[in-house]
Amino acid sequence: MKKFMNLLNDELKRAKWPYLILVIAVILTQSLVIFRQFRQANYYFMNQRDAFYMLTLADIFKKTPLFFLIIGVAALSLILYSMFTWVREWHFQGNYIYRLLILPGNRMPIFMAKFISILLMIVGLWMTQLFILFATDWIGSLLPHLYHSSSVIQVLMQHLDEFQVVMPMHFQSFIYIYFFGFNFLIGLMNITIILLSYRSYHLIQTILLPLLYLFFSWVISALIIQFVSTINFTSFEFNIVAMTLLVIAMVIQLSISCYIMNHYISV
Repeated sequence: MKKFMNLLNDELKRAKWPYLILVIAVILTQSLVIFRQFRQANYYFMNQRDAFYMLTLADIFKKTPLFFLIIGVAALSLILYSMFTWVREWHFQGNYIYRLLILPGNRMPIFMAKFISILLMIVGLWMTQLFILFATDWIGSLLPHLYHSSSVIQVLMQHLDEFQVVMPMHFQSFIYIYFFGFNFLIGLMNITIILLSYRSYHLIQTILLPLLYLFFSWVISALIIQFVSTINFTSFEFNIVAMTLLVIAMVIQLSISCYIMNHYISV
């Protein structure tokens, strides 16, 4: 545990400035769009009363796809960073990865530290987006002639369908989306490690293994989906089966990660 905590602390320290820049960029870009919405509403209020209508939180965030685009770019940035963090260790810091690999004990804490650090950054972005929503509603409440205040959580659950992809408000959706996302992230990191460790293996093998990894993951997923869809489950039974399969898939992915870290990579 001490080894894992030290590695996690190191990961978070090295990610601090890129992540801070990302969070500031999300806040600034969304603030500019929100300011434009209020400015436009105020213009109609002052000059074209017949075209004016009270803004709501749902109106502000549904009027333009820019908000979802900003969130998508932020999510993509974290996905790319999850790959870059391995590339950095192999190529940008004097083969720092090999100094990590020769640390005594199991190598899996190296993988988990990087994985958990990405999850913590995802949670941070999630909280940042919630802060922006609540701050927007609070600012709007200070302009009662332009804005009709409403429950932020209720708006998220009932009106902002696009946000449900990254900020699911229902427990079932949360489990499905994030467990699928966790499996995708672990698989992506596994493939990145295999590709970067090509020095220890033949280049053809290094390219072939990720392709086989992707192929079997796709085939197994397709077979599971087909199997589940052919059985007449009740809604409750379907949820239990789906969640169980997602957990099993995650355990398998982590087992593959453990094998790659402890046996596939050679120092």
